[in-house]
Amino acid sequence: MFITRLEFRQRFVQSLIPLYDQWEAQALFRRYVEERLGVEYYLFLLDMNLPAALPDGWETDLERLASGEPFQYVMERTEFCGLPFKVTPAVLIPRPETEELVAGIVSENAGRTVLSVLDIGTGSGAIAVTLAKNLPAASVTALDVSDEALMVAAENAETNNVSVRFLKFDILGEAPLPGRYDLIVSNPPYVPERDRAAMHRNVLEHEPALALFVPDDRPLLFYEAIAEKSATALNPGGRLYLETHEDYHPELKQLLENHGFVNVECRQDLFGRPRFVVGQLGE
Repeated sequence: MFITRLEFRQRFVQSLIPLYDQWEAQALFRRYVEERLGVEYYLFLLDMNLPAALPDGWETDLERLASGEPFQYVMERTEFCGLPFKVTPAVLIPRPETEELVAGIVSENAGRTVLSVLDIGTGSGAIAVTLAKNLPAASVTALDVSDEALMVAAENAETNNVSVRFLKFDILGEAPLPGRYDLIVSNPPYVPERDRAAMHRNVLEHEPALALFVPDDRPLLFYEAIAEKSATALNPGGRLYLETHEDYHPELKQLLENHGFVNVECRQDLFGRPRFVVGQLGE
């Protein structure tokens, strides 16, 4: 089928406008051109009357985007801390806030010559793989309850040429954490069910609910298990890094202190929102 670049852009953008506004639709089109067509956008715009060299399956891609499926799932890839990651509907799409968490861990542990790290609820492996890439002395283990997530994470470790030990593990089960560690990190489910109504449909309808939501009456469900098990799995003086819901920092700080953590800090993200809690196991 002959289609000019102008016609392609018009069709693409108009298909998305029922779900996205004009600016968002244009932005998605630009990303699509650069990622799927492999063409710098300014070059694509040089002569809009030229035929567009479209990839196989572009109409299916457009249908998926118009249905609200996240761009990263359609492309099956994203970027995290400058590294490439495969993402599928079996894993959450890594968020910029989590990049801040990882950057803080790397900064605070860069000089260590020996470091054992555990990532609880690894999903795509973004945290574990990035830490393995940026902390050469680290021995990294990553846990998840989902077989599908573990397969994606293992592929991402291979893509980024790092060694990470991936294990299937249910943090809510009775088993203790496998091993002893200097550093434990987790970005577990923490969104209360009541917040569903305020979330964008492309998150609700496409990202795994298992990795997002907790019951309204037990918002700290995963943190309770993580704190209890980390208190026996961390080496003395070891640190626990958590990404959290902004509403529960006081309760989470108290929870960690009740399990023997000291120097517990509540940290903000770049937008000034309470986002991270960090504690050190007492020696």
